[in-house]
This record gives sequence, C-alpha cells and structure tokens, in this order.
Amino acid sequence: MRVVAISDTHGFHAQTTNLPKGGVLVHSGDFMNSGSDPAEVLSFNCWLGEQSSSRCLVTGGNLNRYFERWVSA
Repeated sequence: MRVVAISDTHGFHAQTTNLPKGGVLVHSGDFMNSGSDPAEVLSFNCWLGEQSSSRCLVTGGNLNRYFERWVSA
C-alpha cells in the first residue's frame, strides 16, 4: 500500500495537483488559511473527494482553529 503524505497547504489545496495515486492520502495539519471560515472546510472536503487515493486521513493543525469549538464543546 502506498501512503501519500502532505501537510500545510494553508488553503492552497486546489493548487496541489498531480499527487501520486495511493491507498491512503494523509494530510497532517494546516489545510486551512484563516482557521475559522467554514467555507475553507467545504472547499477542502470537495478537493479530497477528487483525489485518487482510496482513503483519506486528515488531522488538524494549529491553523485549523474551526475544529477547536467541536473538541471543547
């Protein structure tokens, strides 16, 4: 199984092209730019759906502040 690992796209995920095909795509933090705009999450989710990997694993980073509300609630 091939694992494709990326991170720190900071809202520029749409410009991240030509990722190799893998069994798992791992994005290990900081996919958001502002960290608080839900539109960034929706955009990133759509981009994930366009990737060729069978599975995706995403972890939050320090700039993904939007999710802090969900964890602390």
